[in-house]
Amino acid sequence: KDVTDKQVYRRIAQGFKKLAFEKHSKEIDGIHGLVIWGGKHSVPLLAQLLREEELSAPIELYAAFIKLQDPKGAQAVASKLGQPLDQKEAVACLSLMGSVAEEALIQVAPSNDPETSLAAVQLLGKVGTEKCISLLRQAIISSNPAIREAARTSMNMVRKRKKVLGANQEPEKQPTDGR
Repeated sequence: KDVTDKQVYRRIAQGFKKLAFEKHSKEIDGIHGLVIWGGKHSVPLLAQLLREEELSAPIELYAAFIKLQDPKGAQAVASKLGQPLDQKEAVACLSLMGSVAEEALIQVAPSNDPETSLAAVQLLGKVGTEKCISLLRQAIISSNPAIREAARTSMNMVRKRKKVLGANQEPEKQPTDGR
């Protein structure tokens, strides 16, 4: 907040970008710096870092996507659902991203990889809205019994959440006539 000069701000962000992409440096410091100094503008860079990770991505990278709450970040994380070394962190991250992750999950759920499909369908139960119901209906007729069961459970969770939210909404306030 103290840096008001946009050029200085940009140079600091670029320095953290360089740090984040140096393989021999503390990549974690670069990730933190990108989040602070780049904000949502750093999501494409963070997504690139995630794609380039050969083994498992550092947990700080997933934490960055949670903090930034960006749909493009959710897409990057959803692409890790089928990778055994990253699946646990990806599931936790997308779950904490909430409804921001819904579109990315809808896109990856119809996958040739059953692990990716199953994880996406299960997550839609936690974060999905009415928007994902048609996909869950399709998943209910999957040839994979685990996906069928997960789709049923997720659809019930989405519908319950909708009922609860609908019941908790306050009725519209009626205009008063000053009395």
